[in-house]
Amino acid sequence: MGVRLAALLAVVGGALAFLAMDAAAAVTKLCQNFGEPCALVTVPLDRTGAVPGTVRLRVEQMTADDPSRPPLLMLGGPPGWSAIENFGGEMLAEMLGNERSSRDLIFMDLRGTGRSGLLRCPALERSRYPGTATAAARCASSLGARRGFYTAQDSAEDIEAVRQALGIDRIAIYGASYGSQVAVVYARRHPGRVDRLLLDSPYPAGGFDSLYRSSFESVPRAIHSFCRRGSCRRATPTPVADVARLARRIERHPMRGIVVDSVGRRRVARIGAFGLLNVLRRGSELSFWGRDSALPGLLRNAVRGDLAPLLRIKRLARTFGITRAIPTRIFSRAAYAASRCEESQLPWPRGGGFELRPAQAVTFVNALPSSAFEPFGPRAALQSDVLALCRHWPTAPQAPKSLEPLSPVTTLIVASDLDINAPLSDARALGRLIPGSRVLSVSDQGAWAGWSGGRCAARAVRQFLAGGVISDACDTRQRPEFAIPGPPMTLSDVDSDPGTSGRPGRTLAAVRLTLLDGIASLGFRVVQRAIETRDFRLGKIGLVKAAGLRRGSYSFVDSGRLAAHGASYVPGVRVSGWIANLGRTGDLEPRGVIRVAGPAAARGTLTVAGGVTRGTLGGHKVSTRLRLGRESILFSFGASAPSSRLARLTRVLPDPR
Repeated sequence: MGVRLAALLAVVGGALAFLAMDAAAAVTKLCQNFGEPCALVTVPLDRTGAVPGTVRLRVEQMTADDPSRPPLLMLGGPPGWSAIENFGGEMLAEMLGNERSSRDLIFMDLRGTGRSGLLRCPALERSRYPGTATAAARCASSLGARRGFYTAQDSAEDIEAVRQALGIDRIAIYGASYGSQVAVVYARRHPGRVDRLLLDSPYPAGGFDSLYRSSFESVPRAIHSFCRRGSCRRATPTPVADVARLARRIERHPMRGIVVDSVGRRRVARIGAFGLLNVLRRGSELSFWGRDSALPGLLRNAVRGDLAPLLRIKRLARTFGITRAIPTRIFSRAAYAASRCEESQLPWPRGGGFELRPAQAVTFVNALPSSAFEPFGPRAALQSDVLALCRHWPTAPQAPKSLEPLSPVTTLIVASDLDINAPLSDARALGRLIPGSRVLSVSDQGAWAGWSGGRCAARAVRQFLAGGVISDACDTRQRPEFAIPGPPMTLSDVDSDPGTSGRPGRTLAAVRLTLLDGIASLGFRVVQRAIETRDFRLGKIGLVKAAGLRRGSYSFVDSGRLAAHGASYVPGVRVSGWIANLGRTGDLEPRGVIRVAGPAAARGTLTVAGGVTRGTLGGHKVSTRLRLGRESILFSFGASAPSSRLARLTRVLPDPR
C-alpha cells in the first residue's frame, strides 16, 4: 500500500522533506486530528496552466487495526459538502462493521469545500436556498475564471494527486450522491488504481439533470412501492391518483394557504408544482416515507382543500436543506453553485446570452414528450431550483465530457425503491456503463440506502468490501408500512377518547393529538439545531420553539418542560398550558396544567399528575391516561439517550443531492 499517513508523521528528528512525486502536487504540511494523521496536499487550480493559482486539499485518515486491504476513500454530496465535517465515526462503524478494522479510511474535502480552499460568496451565503439568480450572478462575477475549475473532473485529478502524494498503490472509493460522480470519473481516468467502487444513491450516468426528469418519473413508482398491499388505505384509497390530481391542479395555478411560524404568527404561503416535487423528494430523504408515515394522509388533505399540513411539511423539509444557518465550513454554497451551473445538464446552449435562456428552456421542455414529467407537467420542470440558480451564470463554452462506458471495475451500486432524489432507474442505467457491476435494490429505505439502509444493506456493503458474493436485493419488507390518516379537518373527524363520549371525548382526544404534534414538531427543531451547530450534546438543547399546525406554537426546554401557546392541531380546538418531566429518567411522572378553548371545543381545564389527566370539559368531568408515547422523538432525546441517536437522524443532511 506504500507509505501511509501514519508513517509520514513519524519522521525521525522532526525533519520533513517533501515526498517524491510529480510536479502536480506536494504535501505541504503534516498534522494530527484527534490523534489521527492528516495532511495538506497542494494542487494546481487549473492543470492546463491557463489560470494561475493553487488549491490546498485537506486529507484526514482513520487508521485501521490491521490494514490488510487498500484504504477506503469516503466521498459524499451534494457539491460543496465537506466530507471531513459530515462523515461520523459512529455511523461508519455501523455501516462497515468488522471491515473497518481492515481498511484505513481516508476523508478528503473536495476542492472549494471545508478546509480544502473553501470557496466563499457572501451574496449566495446571505440568500435563500438555494440562491437567487442575482446572487449567483454576483458569485460568478466575484470568482471570475476560477469558477470553471470546481468540477468532478478537477476533483478526480485531485484524488490522483493525493494518492500519489501518500504513496498509496490502489484505493477503494465510497461515493454517495455527488461523490458517486467524482468516483466514476476517477475510475474512468485511472481504472488501474481502483480496488473497487461502492456507489450509494448515485447521480445519473450523464450527470445532474437540472430538469429532474428521472425524479418526476419515479414519483408514481415510489408511492406505489410504499403503499403496496393496501398499507395506505387508512390514509387514502388512491395514493397515486391523489398526487396526480394535486400535481395537475398546482400545475395550472399555485395553491395558497395558511402556515404558522415558530412564534405562532399565521402567514399566507403558496406551493407550486416544483414545490410539491420537493416535498416528495425530501420525504424520501427525511424518512417521511417511513413506518407510520403521514405523507400520504396530508396529500389527501390537500386534495380535499386542507393545505395547512402540506405547507407545514414543505417548510419543514426546506429547513433541513441548504439553509443560511448551516455554516460555510460544512457546506459551501459557492462550490455548490459552481458545480451545479458548470456540470449540470441545462436546457440552453452553453455560453449563450442570459436574456435568451428562459425562452430557450421553454422551447427545450416543450419539445420533450408529453409524458416526460408525468404525473406533473412541463411547468413543474421550468420551476426547477437549478434553472433559477444558473440563469445568469456564465458557464464555460466547453461542456464536461459525457460519461462513456468504464473499463471493468469491481463495483456495487446501492439504491432504494423509495428514493425519488436518486431513483433506482438511474442506478441501473449507471450499472449498464460499468461492466460487471452489481446493483443492490434496497426496499423501504430513503436516501443513501447503503449508509442508512438497515442490516441487509450494511451486510451487503461489508461483504462487498471483503470480496464476498452479495445478492441483488435487500427486501426489508417483513410487513407493510402503515400510512396514518391526515390531520383532522374538523372535530367530528376525531374519535372520542375511550371512556368519554360526545364533544368532551373528542376534545380530550384532540388535546392528546395536539400535544403529540408538539412533541414531534419540537423534536424536528431539536434535530435541526443540532445540524446547524454540529453540537449533539443533549444537555445543550436549551429553549426550542415550533409552530402549531393551524394556530399557536410550542416550546420545550431540555429540563423536560413542554408548553403549548394557543396551539391548534384540530380546527377549532386551542390548547395552552405546560407539562413538565417529559423525557426525564427515574421516577418522575409527567405533571402539568392544560387549558382548552376554541369555538369547536368543549372548554375547560385539565391537570396532569401521575400520568393521569383529570378535569372538566364542557361541564363534564373527564379522566384518562396521558398516553403521549415513550417512542416520541423528544423522549428519544432524554438524558439517558446516546448522542448517536441524534447524530443518526442527521446522516443524510444537508440535502444529499
